[in-house]
Amino acid sequence: MGEGREDPALAGALSERLAGTNVEVINGNAAETGLPGGRFSAAACFAALHHVPTADEQDQIFRELFRVLRPGGVLVATDSHDNARMREAHIGDLFVPLDLETLPDRLGAAGFTGVGIERAEYEVWFHASKPGA
Repeated sequence: MGEGREDPALAGALSERLAGTNVEVINGNAAETGLPGGRFSAAACFAALHHVPTADEQDQIFRELFRVLRPGGVLVATDSHDNARMREAHIGDLFVPLDLETLPDRLGAAGFTGVGIERAEYEVWFHASKPGA
């Protein structure tokens, strides 16, 4: 997601809060995680993609999520729907909403299949799968 997107203070606080659990907090770049391919059975992204500066960078994240998922793995996500209220809520903040018409093709270009999208007034939910298994 570009230089400076990591947040060591937030990641440190979260690591402390989750100490002793089975959660590993990783502070890094979603577009280039450095994690081994095929590591995860699922990935989730909640209301974050619209804060990524460009559609190209969002696509890099989709490709990286696909890479770290094992065959049969699933991606589930929510994000803000592009409408006047959401644009108002993001005045002075980065808002690059997902284009829902092109989203299935963008996920497909990353390798995902079985894309499903649900739209609501203020949010969108979507899922996709990595073929295999």
